[in-house]
Amino acid sequence: MALIIDDLPSAIRQAKKALRGALPNYREVFAEVEEAISAEAKRIARQRDRGEDVIPEIQFSDITEQRVTADQIAVVKAHGACVIRNVFPRALVQSWDEDIADYVERNHLDKRLESRAEDKYFGQLASSKPQIYGVYWSKPQVLARQSESLTAARVFLNLTVSYKYLHQSDTWYY
Repeated sequence: MALIIDDLPSAIRQAKKALRGALPNYREVFAEVEEAISAEAKRIARQRDRGEDVIPEIQFSDITEQRVTADQIAVVKAHGACVIRNVFPRALVQSWDEDIADYVERNHLDKRLESRAEDKYFGQLASSKPQIYGVYWSKPQVLARQSESLTAARVFLNLTVSYKYLHQSDTWYY
C-alpha cells in the first residue's frame, strides 16, 4: 500500500489539526518526549565515551545454556536490539566468507552489477559506495539461514524479548 500525498503542506496542516484535537496538551507531551530522548542520547554518548557497548551483547552459548539473566533481557528490551556473538564458529564463518567471495567472482557480479550496485538507499553512505550483491541464494547464505544455531537465536529473541513486550491493544509487533 503506497502512501501518496499530493499536497504535502495541506496534509501536514490536517495532521496537526487532528493531533491538537486528539491530544490537547500535545506541546507538553512533545516537550516530555523530547526531554526523554535527549536524556537517553546523552546517556548513550556517556556510555560510548567510557568505551562500553552501546548495543547490548549476548554470547550465543549463554542462550543455548540458558544463562541469559533477567537483567540482560531487560537491557535488550530497553535498547530494542542486541548483538548475539559467536553464533557460528570463526572457521566456518571464514569459510563462508571465502565461498561468497568465490561466488561473486565466479558469477562476475562486479561486472554485471557495475551500474546497479549503487542504489538510492546505500549510495550516500560515508563508506562511499558499498557493493550490494545478489548473494541471498548463495550456499553460505542458505546454510546460515537454515542452521539450527540461527534458528535458536531467533527463537530466543522471539520468545524472550519480542512479543512479550511489544503487544499493544489487539496488535502484535514482532
